[in-house]
Amino acid sequence: MNDSFTTEKELLERMQGGDQAAFKEIFYRYKDKLLSYCFRFTKSEAIAEEIVDDVLVKIWTGREHIDPTLSFNSYLYTITRNYSLNFLKKAATNTVLKEKLFQYFEKSHCQPEEEVMYHDIKNIAERAIASLPPQRQRIYQMSREQAMSYEEIANRLGISKFTVKNQLAKALKTIRNYLHTHAEMNICILYVLLIISFKKFF
Repeated sequence: MNDSFTTEKELLERMQGGDQAAFKEIFYRYKDKLLSYCFRFTKSEAIAEEIVDDVLVKIWTGREHIDPTLSFNSYLYTITRNYSLNFLKKAATNTVLKEKLFQYFEKSHCQPEEEVMYHDIKNIAERAIASLPPQRQRIYQMSREQAMSYEEIANRLGISKFTVKNQLAKALKTIRNYLHTHAEMNICILYVLLIISFKKFF
């Protein structure tokens, strides 16, 4: 049977029954589209490949819960978007992932409009940090730019480690709120793009 002429609904119904050939056809129909979509978030072909493979594995393992009567296209793109954003969230707090993403970004060739976007993000970050109260700004910069520990900052400024931690938390909250207010982008994407293009601040 030539699956290239089979309807999507028929393929999904067969896949639900454990038909691997049907899943393979769905895989080939959607993989390139999902890679292109995922790349918009990650800016890395390798990372996009990993995420899309995970998405398609999820489709196979969760095939019994798929409703063939609903839009499978929307379902796939929603899962891919969620997986991409989850990766970016992890990258925002994981040093290894952050460095990996940064290296991929450095090797990529951005379009002029993307370079403008990153420049704008850097400017927004600078304004956000400049809006912090003097001591909070200093603590933030000592932590993020000078990579000083809570204890080192506390000793330098003559305050408690709890105060340092509290001030950093407030600084990050202020910056996130500032980004929400001043940038017309999904905050998660913006936050990670900021990490990539303005590495020293996060």
